[in-house]
Amino acid sequence: MFDLSAGFSGNIWTNRSFDREARDRYEFYVTASNKDDPTATATATVAVRILDDNDEPPRFTQRQYVFLVAENRPAGSTVGHVSAVDHDLAPNDRHSYYVDAVGGGDNRAASLFGVEQQTGRVYTRLPLDREHRHEFRVTVTVRDDVVVTLHDSATVVVKVTDDNDEPPVFLFPTKSNDTAHVAADVVVGGRVATVSAVDYDAGDNAVLRYSIKNGNKHGLFDIDPVTGWIVANGSLARYTMETFTLVLSAEDAGTQSRSSSAELYIVVGDGMRQTVEVDTQSAGLVGQLLQLPLSGTRLVLMISCLGGLCVVIIAVCITLCVYRLQRRHKLDAETLKGISANHVTHEYMRQNITHDKQYSSCLQLLKLNI
Repeated sequence: MFDLSAGFSGNIWTNRSFDREARDRYEFYVTASNKDDPTATATATVAVRILDDNDEPPRFTQRQYVFLVAENRPAGSTVGHVSAVDHDLAPNDRHSYYVDAVGGGDNRAASLFGVEQQTGRVYTRLPLDREHRHEFRVTVTVRDDVVVTLHDSATVVVKVTDDNDEPPVFLFPTKSNDTAHVAADVVVGGRVATVSAVDYDAGDNAVLRYSIKNGNKHGLFDIDPVTGWIVANGSLARYTMETFTLVLSAEDAGTQSRSSSAELYIVVGDGMRQTVEVDTQSAGLVGQLLQLPLSGTRLVLMISCLGGLCVVIIAVCITLCVYRLQRRHKLDAETLKGISANHVTHEYMRQNITHDKQYSSCLQLLKLNI
């Protein structure tokens, strides 16, 4: 590993390269002897310390970091910390952190997160919305402050946790579909309708419970808070042809719960009317509309449908009239053409008859002369 020159110079040199990060100190003995008297010797210890060179790239302590951050947090909120180690000695161990907007392949994600160059703190640049996107992957890079070719990369996975910021949304009833029909002879506990809603939050923030807030006159209806089934809670025989307006509520189970409400119209019909209603479900839109109570929305729908039907009938009548006029015009043209053809034929026949008469007279004269 070390060689010592012979003679009087005492120079020491290496016969290989060294890696300070693997071993930074070497010790060995050097002996000097008298040329004329080999027994006359002296020994010394030589210590060699390997100096540092900026040849080590900084290395992340993990190849992938996974952090959790709640949605709707303000810009600048801390997501987590990344760290790297450079085995060079100071000042050769100084390095900085960056978000790689190209290497990660997700420029949108890179624009939402930043990293402090000296500390490695990962932070948000904008508030996040879990309902829009719940996970991001960002590539972060650490580079030596002097030799930029000495660098390393790691992946940061950011999972956005839920905040109860979304209210429940009713799927039924809605403004365009808000009516249910029930026969007056329905038994107590019989099903009337099923309400349903959805919450785009997660966990307990999306668990819904249903209730009737208003309009349940005489306690005639009850609702299952979990399934949303509305059932008859009493006899409806006395309320034939009446309409009940129930105000329904859907509330989530979040710590700071959110709720929404909707109106459901329940039309009570007798047995015959109920049968007709079932039949009209396959009889078309007009038949169904005729069975609905005349609320403002339904009246507008009925008028719109009848108006559309009238427009179609008028269009058909106009089309038939135009077709008949065109057909009549065509027949008149063909008649005139036939009359012209008959006139020519009659003229031809008249001329032929005249010629025939003249021919007959000639024959008679020839016979007399003979």
